[in-house]
Amino acid sequence: MAVRYPLIIDATDNNKIKEIPLNDSLNLSTNSIVNAVNITASGTLTVASLVVDSSSVTINGTALGSVAISNSYTDLDNKPSLFDGQYSSLTGRPTIPTTTATLADVGSTSPTNGQALIYNSALGRYEPSDVADVSIDLTSQSIGELGDVINTSPVLNQTLKWNGGAFVNGSVDFTELTGTSSVVSQGDTFTGSVVGNTIGYHTGDITGSVFADDSTLLIDAVNGEIPGYVKITDLKTALQDGAGDYAAFKAWVLANL
Repeated sequence: MAVRYPLIIDATDNNKIKEIPLNDSLNLSTNSIVNAVNITASGTLTVASLVVDSSSVTINGTALGSVAISNSYTDLDNKPSLFDGQYSSLTGRPTIPTTTATLADVGSTSPTNGQALIYNSALGRYEPSDVADVSIDLTSQSIGELGDVINTSPVLNQTLKWNGGAFVNGSVDFTELTGTSSVVSQGDTFTGSVVGNTIGYHTGDITGSVFADDSTLLIDAVNGEIPGYVKITDLKTALQDGAGDYAAFKAWVLANL
């Protein structure tokens, strides 16, 4: 195939037909080159859009791979193996401890049943120890933090009482007390011994012996007398029998009643 050079009309030289001069450009503005078999260039080919209607493109003698056309990862050559998500597939991975004894801040002493890990500041690590030997500071804790305690807005003199499911705060009613003395209500007849202070009040009849705080018998309900004093009936009988001045006693009683 012969190599031919394009001819031009040189308007600067009486419109002579000449070969295109070296270093000139061929202006094909608004025109196209069609049906060209091969285009060889020694410089840079600058285009706004390159369309290649062929599956074979060669650069520096090397054909473009399929991935350049398909844009698919599977068409790559020498691609790396993908991570399967398994920790064992990693390289340079740290060793995961399988027991607490393998931790750096836990002592190697074998624990016994019921022991717990307690921090030893002298050794700078946790050591197995008996829980009973450990002093636990609860000064900053609240009793309401216990699982079986419900302490809601406590007020002065309330106590914690078991309600069958938890300890709750509340006041104690007298009816909830055990081992107390019987309460004497108005209008009741009180029977039995009265020792110490009596709870309640009473306006009816009271029968029984009365003792002082030192257990001295003050009123003897069994014999019907006040120890150390003469019975009123005996005094009356004695006065009536002439043993005393009954008239004077009678006059005194009438004057002082």
